[in-house]
Amino acid sequence: MSAKKDFIQEGPKLTNTYSSDPILENFIDTYVTKDFQSEIKKDLKAFGDRCVNDILEMAKNCENNPPYLERYDVWGNRVDNIITSKDWEKLSHVASEEGIVAHGYLRQYAQYSRIFQFMKLYLFHPSSAFFSCPLAMTDGAAKLIELSREEDLKKKAFKHLTSLNPRDFWTSGQWMTEKTGGSDVSKTETIAKKDGDQYKLYGTKWFTSATTSQMAMALARIEDNKGNTIEGSRGLSLFYLELRDDQDKLQNIEIIRLKNKLGTKALPTAELKLNGAPAKLVGNIGEGVKTISNLFNVTRIYNSVTSCGALRRILDLSIDYSKKREAFSKKLMDHPLHVKTLAKIEVDFSSCFHLTFFVAKLLGDEEYKSTKSMPLNETNSLLRLLTPVVKLYTAKVCMRGTSELLESFGGVGYVEDLGISRFLRDNQVFSIWEGTTNVLSLDVLRAIHKEEAMKTFLPFIKNQAKNLESKQEEKIMLELQRLEDFLKHAKDQDHDYLPSMARELSFSLAHLTSGLLMMDFANKTKTNYDVFCSQEFMKKDWCYFSRNERDLRELEKKVVFSRD
Repeated sequence: MSAKKDFIQEGPKLTNTYSSDPILENFIDTYVTKDFQSEIKKDLKAFGDRCVNDILEMAKNCENNPPYLERYDVWGNRVDNIITSKDWEKLSHVASEEGIVAHGYLRQYAQYSRIFQFMKLYLFHPSSAFFSCPLAMTDGAAKLIELSREEDLKKKAFKHLTSLNPRDFWTSGQWMTEKTGGSDVSKTETIAKKDGDQYKLYGTKWFTSATTSQMAMALARIEDNKGNTIEGSRGLSLFYLELRDDQDKLQNIEIIRLKNKLGTKALPTAELKLNGAPAKLVGNIGEGVKTISNLFNVTRIYNSVTSCGALRRILDLSIDYSKKREAFSKKLMDHPLHVKTLAKIEVDFSSCFHLTFFVAKLLGDEEYKSTKSMPLNETNSLLRLLTPVVKLYTAKVCMRGTSELLESFGGVGYVEDLGISRFLRDNQVFSIWEGTTNVLSLDVLRAIHKEEAMKTFLPFIKNQAKNLESKQEEKIMLELQRLEDFLKHAKDQDHDYLPSMARELSFSLAHLTSGLLMMDFANKTKTNYDVFCSQEFMKKDWCYFSRNERDLRELEKKVVFSRD
């Protein structure tokens, strides 16, 4: 009798990530003009195939060969070279050739160019070993330069940042974070000293991603000839740097160390010391925070798109695995509880996708000056309010879903060899980059107070709800009324009340907007997937507050900070 063969479990596999996606093609058919649909679909289908073949292999090689710092050359010269996998450069070539940044500025698909570009990013990110991070800052820098009056940067840097030729393509860093402040850039200590027509920067940047980029944007405080500076955000100015000179040597920049991070291991992140790095002032003196805000708008949308892409990828792997793994005499896909778990995450994913690509659409309309959907002032107002909302919301949903889906693989999901556990480590960064959840929630309040964004948001929701079915409209109006009651109630409270409820407010705005969008989309497509997701989302409580909620702030503080 022959020996029984050892059992070998078949693992999850990916197919073309465009063709297998439950939303992409229907979204294009619904929201992109017919003139562009065929060409966009053709491009995305070809790219979706690459993302599970050669591009994915590049990413795996980068993950298996993480960057390291070569501090000295063989002769003992200080060089501070960050050595990356050769495939890291190949991913840069892919990003350039595929126009993952460039398509946002070529605008060959009019106001739909941003939708197309971000769909490519959505497919690319999970197979990019987080090369999407330098692309986010590259796109943000391109946006900033395009809106600036810096003609010399437009002629040089902008052309590099948006090039389709890998030999000419540049990526950009974003140097703001310092030990003193973190998200609070008003505590920036980096000094800029005038040097002829330029400046020299001195200071330490504690957390800088994309350190292998050719250029960077940095905040610094200009020092006058008496050694004085202006404190706070109003004393900050923005500067453009090129990292290396004509001999490819760092320009008075010292790489102190590479960061040993929880995740994103293939992405080189460094701590830098600026020892008189030459720089050019961008914009007006003292308006650095205002100027760089144009960059944040883009990078926060990148964060949202990549959160969606990451959640979609691990969800796809989990679904495929459920067709192959057997437990208790049945495939996982035949266990109702397992199916219910996956279905709940599909609903959450759908809400993230629709909110994200609605904001992407707003950005495209704003840049193309399109008034097809609404007046530009309303587009700008919604974009200002929903950009921090979509970033904080998608990051949290992605992390929650990732944890649940890793569990769906059982013990093998916890083993590094499979690569699933990497998602848990990597996806945690989404809620930290570009502003933490609390920081962004307070930014939402600024949009409401300073820009009066609710004067646009509330009528927008009401008007769009009229196009829905009666039960759907009823749900929207019920939740909207709860929101309005809360905002009225908040006016009568002390000044700490609304900031303490900023998270609840932000998530409620996310649910209202994404619920509206999901219902509208389901009514148009009538697919089982979209109808199911919208109906399940309707069952949730969208607003996390009520008029009668007790103010527990003092008790909360005592519980957290007291050990009596």
